[in-house]
Amino acid sequence: MTDTKLSQCRPPKRPFRKNIAAEGDSVIVAYGKSDTQLIQLVRGAVTQNKFGALKHDEIIGKPYGSRIVVPRGHVCILGLDPVIWTQTLPHRTQIIYPTDSSMIVGQLDLVPGFRVLEAGTGSGALTHALAQAVWPTGRVRTFDFHRERVERASAEFAQHGLEEVVTVKYRDVLTDGFPAIGLEHNPDGCHAIMIDLPEPWGVLPGIVNCFQSLGGRVCIFSPCIEQVQRSCENLRTAGFTDIEVVECVSRSYDVVHTVLHVPNLGQKDATELFNGTYVHKKSRTANDGNEGTKGAGCDRHLFPPPTKYVTSTTQPCEMSKGHAPGRHQDGSWEAFPRPKDTGHTGYLTFASLIPRHPQSIGSSGDVPMETEADNDGTVLGDVVE
Repeated sequence: MTDTKLSQCRPPKRPFRKNIAAEGDSVIVAYGKSDTQLIQLVRGAVTQNKFGALKHDEIIGKPYGSRIVVPRGHVCILGLDPVIWTQTLPHRTQIIYPTDSSMIVGQLDLVPGFRVLEAGTGSGALTHALAQAVWPTGRVRTFDFHRERVERASAEFAQHGLEEVVTVKYRDVLTDGFPAIGLEHNPDGCHAIMIDLPEPWGVLPGIVNCFQSLGGRVCIFSPCIEQVQRSCENLRTAGFTDIEVVECVSRSYDVVHTVLHVPNLGQKDATELFNGTYVHKKSRTANDGNEGTKGAGCDRHLFPPPTKYVTSTTQPCEMSKGHAPGRHQDGSWEAFPRPKDTGHTGYLTFASLIPRHPQSIGSSGDVPMETEADNDGTVLGDVVE
């Protein structure tokens, strides 16, 4: 078997969700919750960071997610992922964040093998998400009118192993439009189109000639509602249906463990409460029939009276876990909204193009004759005398 046939039989290089770090991989090094850095593994190389020297040889062969010890602490190595990449990529333009990109991928019904056209490459954040959705047999053809951005994005896609899935071309879509089906950059038609342009309504009349025979879906990202209004009007004029506008606004919460301490309202001695030696005084008739000692506030409880009195607030199981004696370990998990969070990013407009000539209908508009037999054994489409 020749080398050409062997190369065709090999599975394509996996760009995302790898298990083991290998030489040449693009690895994201996490120093903290939001402090990350992208490096490309080269045997014998050393990367300097705020924790000291990070040797690439200590990363190669390690599973992704491992901790790597450095002179002044440790770092975590993470595999390349479109979500994490948005925190690390160099911003050449305003990017589309994972909250919106996940909605775009889902609403466009992208699956492996689909072909996508994108206008507005920018920093390539959304392009990574589109490539992950259609990998390994799909294609993403993205266009941008800025030559320098095209060159940088093309180099990044090649570095990340996406050159077989993503193609970046210099093209002013507002002036030249999307390539129609059968042309060089769209030979077989596309299943979905993503538009991130300042005036998207200008390209809508021509995109109906870009889809495959079964139609497809289109998404328009617009920061302003006025852009959405004009886009919806032009979508209806172009023959699109099922038009929907979505705004994704996320709100992040911090989950913490809290303990609600019982306030001292005079029923308990502060020293006894702190040391854990407090014994609840019986304010009612004792179990032996004698009347318990009464005092100020003894017959009042912040919570319902306990069903059982103990001589210590610390149980043996708490001691075995290493908790300090007398410390109240009960509590609950609560979520608090973060004071600063991402707000409005943009509006997502989705629409569908229904095929004008469905395959189930003939050119004359009649249903084609079937040759399958019905339940009586009669062949449909034949004249029975």
